[in-house]
Amino acid sequence: MSFLQCSSAVHYYRLRAGAQGAPTLAFINGLGTDHRIWDDVLAALPASLSVLVYDLRGQGLTEPESAGYDLGGLASDVEQLLQRLATGPIVPVGFSLGGLIAQELAYRQRAPLRALVLCATGGRIGSAEVWQQRAEQVRQGGLPAVADGSMERWFSPEFRAQQPELVRVHRRLLLGSDVSCYLAGLGVLASADLRARAAELALPTLLVAGGGDVATPPEGMRQLAAQLRDHRLEVLEGSGHLLSVEQPAALARCITQFLKGQGLV
Repeated sequence: MSFLQCSSAVHYYRLRAGAQGAPTLAFINGLGTDHRIWDDVLAALPASLSVLVYDLRGQGLTEPESAGYDLGGLASDVEQLLQRLATGPIVPVGFSLGGLIAQELAYRQRAPLRALVLCATGGRIGSAEVWQQRAEQVRQGGLPAVADGSMERWFSPEFRAQQPELVRVHRRLLLGSDVSCYLAGLGVLASADLRARAAELALPTLLVAGGGDVATPPEGMRQLAAQLRDHRLEVLEGSGHLLSVEQPAALARCITQFLKGQGLV
């Protein structure tokens, strides 16, 4: 296992080195999950690519540090990991909250980014009222109070019926989150609104939506795509929010084809 201190928290990460000069894909997970949501995607990507996965603060094996837990702080965490570990061009791959972090990285223009992949996310996710209500649920009843509703948003009804064991495992993953960091993450989601900056994104960007995603519906992804200078939008029909678990092979194909189009594979 590998760890590095970034800002005030020790972060768990896993790095798979690819071919010399290959881009590093930095996978950024969403709230209530950890690096393992990407496992089946990584297995389906070309071995020539370098890949970095890590856990956000208070998730998986990363220390729970809620001080400085804002969008800028989360972007700084992954930025520090990339400065120490990545060689060659970088392609952030962000899911949900991780998609907001990936966008923030791109706006900073401090790392040598070559492209961007945004999965089931947006310039704005939900509304402040929704996230504030969820935070109150957690304060009153802990993470179990939001676990079942989260599974309904994360996974399509068909997946929940066909793969109940996987749903239970991911429910357990959410329940293992540090509560203070989870609440801080809800605060980030309540306040983050990057829509007005979308036209600044000059990087080639792949957007991947789930056709059945009720948390970040395809229409919101289309609206974000319409503001970008250079984009490709893919919709994984039938998939819920957690694309990397529900349709990992299809997501890996989308990413690979996009990178081939950019001359990165």
